[in-house]
Amino acid sequence: VSVKNRFIVPIYLKYGVSIGYDDNVFRFSDSEKNNESSYNYMGGSETYDSSIIKPELRVLYSPYILKDNLTNFIFYFNSSNYNEVKDKSNQHYSFRFDYKAGPYNWLKIGYKATKNNFLRYYSDKDIPGYDYSNCSYDSEGVYISYSFNLREYGWSRIKFSKSNQFFNPDFTEFDLDILSASISHNYNFRPYGLNLTLFKDV
Repeated sequence: VSVKNRFIVPIYLKYGVSIGYDDNVFRFSDSEKNNESSYNYMGGSETYDSSIIKPELRVLYSPYILKDNLTNFIFYFNSSNYNEVKDKSNQHYSFRFDYKAGPYNWLKIGYKATKNNFLRYYSDKDIPGYDYSNCSYDSEGVYISYSFNLREYGWSRIKFSKSNQFFNPDFTEFDLDILSASISHNYNFRPYGLNLTLFKDV
């Protein structure tokens, strides 16, 4: 197959809409639900529950760049819309590259981000008398993993990742920068399966 024809493959689009309901968007305790002061944490919302509408889109492109080895380019996007708690609405998107080197042998490189992870409204104690402010953060992360086949001994995966959480200007003291590494092993002995994972944050 010519190099040109390896790239002339279908592009698959998958679109859907999910409908859900969250009965405690602010994660209030039972006592907080019955306390009028809890309204200070809700901003302009009049209720702590909300219906959710989430449209999503997935795009898959799988050319054969290196001979018969499969590669995937995957883009994903969704938008969570909280009808009664507008502050909670957010967007998530991700991109991933997969390369299949052999059975159970995959190299994967990805990026993902979520905009406006809303928590609650909080009073900024650094500024006396300051009104309650929206506390939210944007998150993003990159990762690389490699899984390899150990034949009759199962298969394993090694993964390295870096993630950030950047809060809005009133709460930047909570910003996070996380490096992590993990190794996992999967083994099947019918009809059961065994998984062992070691995980470390730096």
